[in-house]
Amino acid sequence: QIVEDRLKAMVPPGKSVEMMNFAVSDYSTLESLYQLEQDVLKFSPDVVMLVAHGGERNRVANKMALRIHHGHPLTFDYLNRLKRELVLVDGAAYSDCVRSLRPHGKDILQWAYLEMAHICKNASAKPVWVFLPTMRRVGAENHGPMEKLAASAGFTTVILNEPYGGTDPETLKITETNYHPNGRGHAFIAESLLQALMSHPEILGFPLKTR
Repeated sequence: QIVEDRLKAMVPPGKSVEMMNFAVSDYSTLESLYQLEQDVLKFSPDVVMLVAHGGERNRVANKMALRIHHGHPLTFDYLNRLKRELVLVDGAAYSDCVRSLRPHGKDILQWAYLEMAHICKNASAKPVWVFLPTMRRVGAENHGPMEKLAASAGFTTVILNEPYGGTDPETLKITETNYHPNGRGHAFIAESLLQALMSHPEILGFPLKTR
């Protein structure tokens, strides 16, 4: 809501903007891909932003391992083929699934990015990959390999280098033990994203007013 309200005041005459947030805590790119197909495209977006954090190669492997362990369907043909190739069966020990899948994390992530970009472009939506470092690892997360995968898949890539304004993350977490951003933290992220959109007018297709 913060970003949308600010954007509405910055768009040029004759243009309009509406933002919808489909983010779900702890979703990996795999869940986001399914969500894109099932939910997001119903609203005919012009731009689809995928927000990424560090460690996504391991995260997608872990999430796939968890679904196999619990016997849940994998939905996508590529994931089912990989499951068969690695001789993984429903109900297998989670640790065994993780051990088998982690070496394929990069391939899984690359496939997911390619699928998302293809789906977006078929729906005439611009795919945008936004790297947002988590508060626990600001300045320590290596986005380079993931950014290359996203760019090669067809995403416009944006890096939010200072999304928390240099503020101590301890003052921005939602609780003492939960490092999800609080309201002030989200305000910093919103400002960082706005600055990125101003620097990349090709994302929205028009420049934003600065005053």
